[in-house]
Amino acid sequence: MRDDFAVLSGYDEYLVPNLLAGGAGVISGLNNIVPELFAAAMQAWREQDLAALTRIQQRIGRLMAIYTIGEDFVTTIKTAVSRRFDTMSSQSRNYGGALNAEQCEALDRLFD
Repeated sequence: MRDDFAVLSGYDEYLVPNLLAGGAGVISGLNNIVPELFAAAMQAWREQDLAALTRIQQRIGRLMAIYTIGEDFVTTIKTAVSRRFDTMSSQSRNYGGALNAEQCEALDRLFD
């Protein structure tokens, strides 16, 4: 392991496999919506709390359904952040534009 080099994965569900392989974690979309979940995962990893890490990984797996909502994941992530934190607009310059009411309800159910 080198102090001047870190390996990060780009997919949310690769957090635990990345850590097990000696990596440093993930840079992912869900980090924007549930940062506390990923902070708890890193804490569980440091404490070697396998039961907590397993529960967190299972929740991350369920939340991966976000990537089936909407036309593009950037718009979907921005909308989820907007709906959860009410601190930013959900408008996106990506081709997906905006989520419809049904898609927004699916987001609300997923993160309820």
